[in-house]
Amino acid sequence: MNAPDIKRLLQLLAFGLGILLLLGGYAMTKASAARAIPTNDDICAHLNMNPTLDGVTQVGSALLPYAASANDVGVRIAHAVQTMCPQHIPLIKQWALRATAGSPLEG
Repeated sequence: MNAPDIKRLLQLLAFGLGILLLLGGYAMTKASAARAIPTNDDICAHLNMNPTLDGVTQVGSALLPYAASANDVGVRIAHAVQTMCPQHIPLIKQWALRATAGSPLEG
């Protein structure tokens, strides 16, 4: 995957998560102080257990309380997948394309 492809993937993820937030599909909750920030390992572990479009949405929702923006969430997911679990790159691309096309985010 070359740099323009990665940049495009990040843009699609950020845009898709932005749409998700604007549509109000998932309520953001405040994180408790005792809750740990999800790591790249956590992201990949969840995607390994639930390698579906819904699994990607769940990861994004779990990261939202710790992010400054939807773009930050997209960057975190893309970085984790690219560096730790690249087998999920096609899934992330599919999620981003469906999110930007307005298709249901269910898998």
